[in-house]
Amino acid sequence: MKALVKKGFGRGLIEIPTAGGKSLILASFVWNLLKKVDPKLKTLVLVPNVQLVEQMHKDFMSYGFRKEDMAKFKGGMSKREKLENDPTKAKIVIANRQQVFKNPKALPDFDVLVADECHQNCAKASQDLIDRSKARIRIGCSGTLPDDPYQLNTLVGMFGPVVYRENITDLQDGGYISKLDITTIRVFDENVDRDSSLPFSLNTTKKYDAEDPDCEIRFDDAVRAEHEYFVKWFKELYRPALDYVRNLDGNTLVLFDKLDIGQQLFGLFQEMGTGKAAFYNDGSTKVSVREGVRQSFEKSDGNVLFANVQIMSTGVNIKRLHNLVFCFSSKSTVRVIQSIGRALRLYGDKDKARLVDCVFNFKYSKRHYDERLRLYRKFYNKNGPDRVVDVKI
Repeated sequence: MKALVKKGFGRGLIEIPTAGGKSLILASFVWNLLKKVDPKLKTLVLVPNVQLVEQMHKDFMSYGFRKEDMAKFKGGMSKREKLENDPTKAKIVIANRQQVFKNPKALPDFDVLVADECHQNCAKASQDLIDRSKARIRIGCSGTLPDDPYQLNTLVGMFGPVVYRENITDLQDGGYISKLDITTIRVFDENVDRDSSLPFSLNTTKKYDAEDPDCEIRFDDAVRAEHEYFVKWFKELYRPALDYVRNLDGNTLVLFDKLDIGQQLFGLFQEMGTGKAAFYNDGSTKVSVREGVRQSFEKSDGNVLFANVQIMSTGVNIKRLHNLVFCFSSKSTVRVIQSIGRALRLYGDKDKARLVDCVFNFKYSKRHYDERLRLYRKFYNKNGPDRVVDVKI
């Protein structure tokens, strides 16, 4: 370690599946640097958002770090909090990227840069921030490194080569994370099947051709029409999924990507009178409220959280989570695999995480679902869902 520091080396990327103990590994890495290399080293731990600043700080404390050695650097802190978290005096500063972007001069120079969920650092602002860093030791850690060669090479340029990868199935087979049980709710809308004039119908007569500027429909028009149909016939389309959710045991996280869909999901679930405690989070929800919901999940069962996938798919740690429901249409490897990771943490006698994936007989819903099936095969060795629930409306 000392040789690495003196020579200016010590860079690399590591991929540890979500629920595989990333925060413990990062904390152990920093601990060993301070104990075995140089106790004066200053470390910046970079996380994606404010909620993860709080979560990572609590994790480091639980692993044995002293409060006086650490500081939080995030937006919205009171004067008292800022005095208690002076980044110039702490050995370890845990900060969210946005706050560092806004106040780069408020931080001292660091010897070590640790980027959690580093797959989110491909944007130019993140690249510039990391390129300007004087840290001689740089570690990027992710639950899911990107498949895209350009994005992966961008990360390699910032942090160094991939030095370690752990497979999800190896962790599952070793009993470190939960097995995955998949239920597909397949909703068949007879009106859409009959109406071939709809651009998102699987039987549409209107064709989209990316090479033909004069084609009948454009890609954006078909996607927009599908979303508008979801909004218009919302209750009929999503009630089967929510009927299934209200009969699940344990705690449940329902993920959506569009706010208008998410708000209606939450409202419809409340109308159904399930008797379960229901919560709603999106990007406008205060961090203190999000943390309160997380604590509710850790203390009891029978909770259902409707949350925007953008704020919940990465990093947020809910150990007492039994069920995950996809009410979004996505084929992104990072988003899908990171989202599933929310439910894979072991808790008590839990040995299985339940995923409920909703798909409709619509062009893009089915296309994205087919891509998710490919990801389930690749990452979890699942040849298909464990069960399929067919519903006609």
